[in-house]
Amino acid sequence: MTTFATTGTGMKEKSKKMLTDEEAYWYYSLFFFGYGSLIREGDKYLENHNLGRAHIRVILVLRQRPGSTLSDLCHFLSVSQQAISRTLKQLSMGGYISQEEGSTDRRQRHLYLTEKGEEICFGLMRAQKVLLQKAFDKVGPPYSEGLSKMLIAVMQDDEYEKFRTVWSDQTPPGN
Repeated sequence: MTTFATTGTGMKEKSKKMLTDEEAYWYYSLFFFGYGSLIREGDKYLENHNLGRAHIRVILVLRQRPGSTLSDLCHFLSVSQQAISRTLKQLSMGGYISQEEGSTDRRQRHLYLTEKGEEICFGLMRAQKVLLQKAFDKVGPPYSEGLSKMLIAVMQDDEYEKFRTVWSDQTPPGN
């Protein structure tokens, strides 16, 4: 396994260590159960609004990339238009997103969060922030930074590029 240090221009190799099967299983289990705990808090919040994970995935992308098209969303979320159409319809009918006609191509629709969509996004984040804050308080800044580096390093190249594109206009929080 290669570990990485992040830099302003991307990722570079830092050191090499081969994980044993048991170590790999251990780390996978940590990700699996940690992610599960975080998601369950979000699921409780979303249930109260009759929304699910598919809805919040769209909302999270639109929060960072307002004006995204259907094609953009499909790319960022790695889903087909058929898979996302029902979710978009529900979000639109629920008043969470709005559509605007493209200025150069009237067939194109640019999607935006409404005020109600923003409220859902930040309500979810507040629900999950409690767990994140508790974790960051326990481990402190050096480990928090290490977690960010670890999560970036575990991303496959195509997912890392999507992440960078979605967050391209901003520096990481706290920097």
